[in-house]
Amino acid sequence: MDKRKSPSSDSKDKISGLPDSLIHSILSFTDMRYAVQTCVFSKRWRYIWTSLPTLNFGVEEEYSVADFVDKVLRFRDDSCCIRSFRLDTHDEVIDSTRICSWIAVAGKHNVEELDISCLSNGDFVIPPCLCTCKSLTKLDLHVYDSEDYRSKIILPTSVSLPGLKSMSLNLENLLFDDEYSTNKFFSSCPALESLDLGNCEFSDMSLNISSLKLEHFSIENPGLAYDNPKTSWLSDTPTLTLTLYAPNLTTFTCTVCKLRDYSLENLSSLVSACIYLEVETDDKEPGYEIELLEEKKELYALRMMKLVRTLHNVKVLTLSEYFKVLSEAPEILDSQLPQFLNLQRLWLTTWLSRDCVHTIIYFLKISPNIESLCLDITAPPIGSCMPPWFRFCDEINDSRIIYNPDFQKEYRDSRLSLPCVLYHLKFVKIQGLLGRFNELKFIEILLKNSIALEKLVLFSIEKDSHAERRMMKFNEILLGYPRASTCTIMLNPSL
Repeated sequence: MDKRKSPSSDSKDKISGLPDSLIHSILSFTDMRYAVQTCVFSKRWRYIWTSLPTLNFGVEEEYSVADFVDKVLRFRDDSCCIRSFRLDTHDEVIDSTRICSWIAVAGKHNVEELDISCLSNGDFVIPPCLCTCKSLTKLDLHVYDSEDYRSKIILPTSVSLPGLKSMSLNLENLLFDDEYSTNKFFSSCPALESLDLGNCEFSDMSLNISSLKLEHFSIENPGLAYDNPKTSWLSDTPTLTLTLYAPNLTTFTCTVCKLRDYSLENLSSLVSACIYLEVETDDKEPGYEIELLEEKKELYALRMMKLVRTLHNVKVLTLSEYFKVLSEAPEILDSQLPQFLNLQRLWLTTWLSRDCVHTIIYFLKISPNIESLCLDITAPPIGSCMPPWFRFCDEINDSRIIYNPDFQKEYRDSRLSLPCVLYHLKFVKIQGLLGRFNELKFIEILLKNSIALEKLVLFSIEKDSHAERRMMKFNEILLGYPRASTCTIMLNPSL
């Protein structure tokens, strides 16, 4: 009689038969809470988690993340390297000394990628072993200090990170207060290719960043501390200066709340640049959301000019609505901005005031090879009176508007004409149309001077029946304008 073997007698745990390196690779996609739980599978799995080179702490639980991290690091195999260490504490506030002790463990075990996102309290002391970790290639620190007073970033005196290629620092309410150690830290990464500084605060200092291999640089809202340590915003006197030397930089993004004194040197390889300027409340006209104080206009224009002129080699340029500060001082605009001979695509956020249109026209004049123009129209500043320039197109036939002296002055403004032909502009997209006269005037200028224009794509934002009738009137007026090319005009094309 044949004895049949049950299916279970030949079955094997094929996963348990895999080499440790492959099991480690599989577990690298899971959180450490789940990786640790595999110890109950069998004797083969009992200690697998202790030698994992990838440590992910990110699952939000009802119990302490900090206590779990402590236990994992206490019981793991100390002879094994840590290739990747990722930590997200979510809403749990953890003492900074505890977090820095975990970073030190990772640094001592030749970590390659370190990614920390946490709420902390107290001075944040970067462990010396991390700043001399030759294996480190990626550093992401996103730390928010929850203390009422400003805590500091404490950097070691010895820094050498020869393998670091990517660094992202977002350190809110934490202050770099030592100029020497800060500059030494940023200058000791010879292989650095990407640097992202978000919401970092600096004391009164000159920040110098020099990197031959840096390709991507982003800086967002760099703060300057008050002398009062309990105040956590910007100083009235912007004495922070930034000097950037990066001959191989290809992308540059700058988002600033108060325009500092920036010096960008040798950006000959730059391809794409984005400048987002916001204005401090103290620098605005009272009762206005955006309008600058008269005495601040030239200062902002000069600093914006200094920043923008270093970008003249760029191919793609994006500017926020405050690019109009350049037109606040016409003599500066006309005498200092160089030709943008390589510029092919220009993306602007604007409310199409006369100053904005003037500045756009100026950019088109100094960008003879531009091929694409994209505008995102925002609402006029809150608190400002509505000039005739912003009247809706279905009001243009109103004689009270047409013969209004202010309307005539704005319509015939000599600055609102393009003194040259655009030979290469092929594509224009305008978003946020409301059917206003200023929008028609700007489009009229483009149609009259763009001999290579192939497509004009327009999007309105209001969808009620009255707005639809207004946009029909808008389109009717638009189609009657003379054109220098046989371009296609598309209003609200379906996506």
